[in-house]
Amino acid sequence: MISKITIGKIATYKDDVEVYPAKINFIFGANGTGKSTLSRGLKRIGENNFASCNIEWENNNEEEILVYNKEFIEENFLRDERIKGIFTLGEKAVKVRKEIDNNQKLLEDKNEKLERHEKSIGVVNTELQQLKDQVIAECWKKQKDVRDSFPLALQGYRSSKLKFFSKIKEVYDCLAPDTFSQAKFNEIEKLYQLSFSDDLDKDEVYKTNTGLGIDEGKIITLLKERIIGKNDSSIGQLIDFLNNSDWVKHGIQYMEHLDGKCPFCQQPLHTDVKSEIEEYFDQEYNNKYEKLIKYKGVYEELKLSIEDNYKQIINSIYSYISGDKIKDFKEKYLELIKILSENLNKIENKCNNLSIEYTVESIESYIVNFNKTISALNEEVKSHNSIVDDKARSQNLCKKQLWEYIVENLKGILDTYKERISEKNKALESLGEKRATIKSEIRKLKKEISDKQKDLTSIHPVAENINNVLNKFGFTGFRISIDNEKKGAYKIVRPTGEDASKSLSEGEHNFISFLYYYYLCLGSQNEEYSQRKRVLVIDDPVSSMDSNVLFIVSTLVRDLIRKCKEDGKKTEQIIILTHNVYFYKEITYLGRGSDSNYKYFILKKCSETTSIEEYSSNPINTAYEALWKELENKDEHSAVIIMNVMRRILEYYFTVIGGIQYEKCIDEMEGTDKYICKSLISFINEGSHAIFEDILYQSDEQNIDNYKRVFKEIFNILGHSAHYDMMMKKVK
Repeated sequence: MISKITIGKIATYKDDVEVYPAKINFIFGANGTGKSTLSRGLKRIGENNFASCNIEWENNNEEEILVYNKEFIEENFLRDERIKGIFTLGEKAVKVRKEIDNNQKLLEDKNEKLERHEKSIGVVNTELQQLKDQVIAECWKKQKDVRDSFPLALQGYRSSKLKFFSKIKEVYDCLAPDTFSQAKFNEIEKLYQLSFSDDLDKDEVYKTNTGLGIDEGKIITLLKERIIGKNDSSIGQLIDFLNNSDWVKHGIQYMEHLDGKCPFCQQPLHTDVKSEIEEYFDQEYNNKYEKLIKYKGVYEELKLSIEDNYKQIINSIYSYISGDKIKDFKEKYLELIKILSENLNKIENKCNNLSIEYTVESIESYIVNFNKTISALNEEVKSHNSIVDDKARSQNLCKKQLWEYIVENLKGILDTYKERISEKNKALESLGEKRATIKSEIRKLKKEISDKQKDLTSIHPVAENINNVLNKFGFTGFRISIDNEKKGAYKIVRPTGEDASKSLSEGEHNFISFLYYYYLCLGSQNEEYSQRKRVLVIDDPVSSMDSNVLFIVSTLVRDLIRKCKEDGKKTEQIIILTHNVYFYKEITYLGRGSDSNYKYFILKKCSETTSIEEYSSNPINTAYEALWKELENKDEHSAVIIMNVMRRILEYYFTVIGGIQYEKCIDEMEGTDKYICKSLISFINEGSHAIFEDILYQSDEQNIDNYKRVFKEIFNILGHSAHYDMMMKKVK
């Protein structure tokens, strides 16, 4: 049984319209409100034009939908000269019937068991969805933590929880824990700022420092050496004895300015003494002194070069370089400058005191370590430049690291989700296997039932029943015959045997097609489905029919309604659509009270858009009775309103329902009543469309009683005084 119908995005159903049908449903609507679209939709759910329409079945138990509408007539009577046979039960073989009944009971048991498994599967699927919703919400919280820092890297995933979770799941499933980049948040953020920047340029790498450029070992050796003069003279021996060669060296530079006096004692200086002192400081002594002076200059230049390079680097440090590397750079610089300063100080002292030994530490390792810190800075510069050279690759790397970072932070949640999902999927797999077994057993039972039913089916009884109905109601010009050339089909023939399918009137076509549909509801066009449950959809079956045939069709429809309500074994549900008020009145008559199995709907169209209203009781009957109540209300309505009420009652009852030409009653009246009747009918025919002559109609309060009297007489003349009395009795 259908529990919900959704139809939209087709014809006048601009917006989705939802219908929740009961067992028996009456849908009333004027032409053009969407009845035919609804009936076609119920037959063609899922096809291209009705892709947005949907049917929901009670307990997911889909059934056959048998639709009667214009397409049914065309398919069965206008497109083919032969009508497909309707198979119904023929003479029953007791043994086979019992076997079928037993299998049918087994089938019902299997279906109930299948339904229980379907419910269990539904429960597990609901739990799975709840687990998924929960983990999606947890993941979405993480998205909120990082979305503002990485808007471009998360583009396409910031507005959809489901897309964001799908990406999380993809990364989680593809990467083992030890394959994650383990990049830190600030590193990813730095890469993001570089790779997604619009005004990014390459930067120059920093210059490293060169060494001394001379043999440092010789410097160290020379500083350790005690440099003195030549001691093969008595003066030289004295200087060595006194160990004051540095003091003498400093003093002799004043000899040229003292006019032959000794720079030390201010006594006249003997020529031989001067000569011996000068010979003491020989060429070797002077060479070593000059080397020390040179070494001192190299050291000073190196120190200045390193200081200048440090200042240039520290003043142009790039914003993306990490603080740890800058700190290391500064520390190694201070260490290098310290040792350079200490060594330079010792060299200067050595130059002033050549005879003193000095020990210095090699600066080579300090320069190497300092240059390593500059290289570390340059690694980040080169990384920056590579990002500039290949932004696309860098952006992809940033996205990869960012997703891995997010997943790593959600790992505990995702691991738990994976474990619980696995448990639920195992339960689903077990239930699915049991369901498959039951379905296989159901298919087997259905095949056994179908095989046995072939012995009980025949198309002959239906042809005989249709012919009996045609004869009963005067359709003797043609009949239904079994087509011997096309097995399992009927044909329409004249009494002479001539083919009558193309010469039938529209009303005859419609009547035969509905009789065919009526018996099709009791049988099937396919032998294998003659016992299958159905939903019947009947769309305006009384088009172009006279009143007698309309009554017969109404009776047959009521019979289908009765079978559905009281038995329901074959017909599970009925949906009837019509615009014919009389037909609607005939099929909705319930006797006293109402029934919960029934629902009433009215289709309305406003601004070319269809809507539907649901009622628990019949709204059409109430509207007609309301007109009679208004007619009896003497105090509250003007003459114009009363005239309009009478017009609507006459139109509805005689024209719409009965198809009776009430104008002929004018000739049956005499005197003043004849003119009043003519005036009233003129108002009916012209009142809503034109202005008529005052001589025919004067709607003052004094003559309204005359119009009411003539209104009653119209019912008497046309033989419907009982209806007038009944309605007036109801409203008094």
